[in-house]
Amino acid sequence: MTTTVDVGVDLGTTVTKAVALDGAGRVVARASLPTAWERPRPEWCERDPADAVSTVDRLLADLVAAGGDVEVRSVGFCAI
Repeated sequence: MTTTVDVGVDLGTTVTKAVALDGAGRVVARASLPTAWERPRPEWCERDPADAVSTVDRLLADLVAAGGDVEVRSVGFCAI
């Protein structure tokens, strides 16, 4: 049986985290990867958008693999 999940992604300063929740709010799967930031000047923080997208793609694949037979209904993002 397929479980429909909603995914939350936090593009954090040290780790990008993702969690998949079922319709009752139970955690189905979690995944995280280190976040790559560039600091070209003091107090500046930049991230290559292509790297961010690649990281999210990998996390979604990890969530689906860990969650079993899941279908992603929605994805929400939080970033600094």
